[in-house]
Amino acid sequence: MATATVLALLVPLLALPAIAQETAVFSGTIFDPTGAPVGTGFKVVLKDVSSGAQYTATTDASGVYHIPVPVGGRYKLSGVSAPDGTNLPVQNIPPISAMVPGTQRLDVKFTQAAPAAGTAAATGTAAAAGTAAAAGTKPATPPPTTTTAANTPPPAEKEKKKSESAGKPWYKKPGPIVGIVLGAAAIAAIAIGSSGGCNDASPSQPGCQ
Repeated sequence: MATATVLALLVPLLALPAIAQETAVFSGTIFDPTGAPVGTGFKVVLKDVSSGAQYTATTDASGVYHIPVPVGGRYKLSGVSAPDGTNLPVQNIPPISAMVPGTQRLDVKFTQAAPAAGTAAATGTAAAAGTAAAAGTKPATPPPTTTTAANTPPPAEKEKKKSESAGKPWYKKPGPIVGIVLGAAAIAAIAIGSSGGCNDASPSQPGCQ
């Protein structure tokens, strides 16, 4: 009789639906160096700085992503990768708290600088000229460069290399790349970080849990 009573009390409890945890959403658009949306297949990763859990989403055809996360955590944009798996470095910003349900916007605009060509050679030549001037001597004139057919690529090869470079996606072309994080949430996080607020190194600070 007692067993039957206990079971009768447990059955309604087991039948109750699980209480859903509230979620917040990080959403944004990923832009390439020209300012155009990157398109589909770019993976965006958010990391919970307390638990280490990662939350990911991929961009749609408009370069937009949406990442639902549990409310109450602090999340850091830890990376963006191209469809082929190429890791694209992103500006480091402090973690962003998601304390209430709602959407926080985080856009990322990638920039790509042109590769520095001949900088070292130019610097070395300038340094040599400066040293010679300081010593009161005339810098030595380098011997004329002899161009031969052996070290000059044929026009067809030049065009082939140029065509191959033009056909590569922007993140495969030479030159350093960095993603600049935009959005009100990112600006607020940077402001808090610069004023001595929450950071990864001291998550136990008041209000940082």
